[in-house]
Amino acid sequence: MVPSFLIESAAYQSAVSCSFDANAGTGSVPHELLELLEPGAVADVKGTFRIAAYNTESFMAGNLRMTFVAQTAISLALTFSK
Repeated sequence: MVPSFLIESAAYQSAVSCSFDANAGTGSVPHELLELLEPGAVADVKGTFRIAAYNTESFMAGNLRMTFVAQTAISLALTFSK
């Protein structure tokens, strides 16, 4: 699972994301990661929280390491305004 957070306004954009194993059935976004998002200084700030599921499979093709990634479309998106 990949939760991602986006804070944006007409003047700037700030985003962070992390990932954790969906098979665990739970996960916590580190507080330190959320602190990287700067608070908006203007009234037109919007925020978006998204979650997507993905899986990767790595394999060798000759002497090259290949990684195949399959990702769902966004399964949840919440938007908020200041």
